[in-house]
Amino acid sequence: MNSVNDPLRVKLDRIDACAVDAVRDELARNLLHAYVACLTSEELCDAAVHALSGSAHLLGAIRTRLLRMGRERLGLEKIDALGLRLMEMTRPRGKVSLRLEGLLAQIYPFLAPPTRQALLDRWLDRGTRGAATRWLKAIGDDELLFSIDDVLDYWRQSRDSRAAKLLAYRAEPERITDILPALIEHCAEGWIVSRAVLRARSVSEDSWSAIRHKFPASYTYLCAKTRRSLSEQEAFAIVDECDDWSDRGLAIWSIGQLGMVSVLDRVWTVRAEFEQRELRRLGIDARLCA
Repeated sequence: MNSVNDPLRVKLDRIDACAVDAVRDELARNLLHAYVACLTSEELCDAAVHALSGSAHLLGAIRTRLLRMGRERLGLEKIDALGLRLMEMTRPRGKVSLRLEGLLAQIYPFLAPPTRQALLDRWLDRGTRGAATRWLKAIGDDELLFSIDDVLDYWRQSRDSRAAKLLAYRAEPERITDILPALIEHCAEGWIVSRAVLRARSVSEDSWSAIRHKFPASYTYLCAKTRRSLSEQEAFAIVDECDDWSDRGLAIWSIGQLGMVSVLDRVWTVRAEFEQRELRRLGIDARLCA
């Protein structure tokens, strides 16, 4: 690290020595964190760049100090400068690249808005799953820069269920009403669709029909939550249709919320058949469980 001045070089040599022994020595770990605490905010940012290629203990100690500074609103201008510096680095590979992106994600909340926006753009343009994960987490938690339009555009391109979750939880009711048919069609998670339905301004009969067909257990749950009419015959049919105990359990819970005692009695009567069906689904010989 040629750019490090001599006084900091001496400090880093001492810190590096502690980091090497920190793997097996508790005293070395304690000294490592103590030495890192003695660094100025400017030195800490230089040390963070140095630590990208160092030991996990070294990077962990420096990251802990950076995050504490951020939470205490100390040295934010230095943390922001570190963020810009990390983004300007020639893109490394392997472990260093993963560490760099991980550190950026962790200090993201403490960066200035322009730097946060540049980082969001960087991750979105990267096009990898890891970058998308960081982008979704960062933008979802950023009240200032959160954009439902950006999330919707990303979801339309990727069909990423994590983006669908953000839409279901954060979009305005009118927007959810508009995109609900697409969510039902392209989302594989019934619980996300359920959340969207409960927040939508209105739900068309076509959408109800699509949910009944694709997510029968979620449909029963939504009937219970919205007091939508559900016949006893259809309620039992849904329990019968469910492929596994998780979905069947949700349907049974929902039927209970609807007060359909006779349907619950009917399910109880044929419970052995459901158990046999589940064993077959799991590839287990029922005779071994007798």
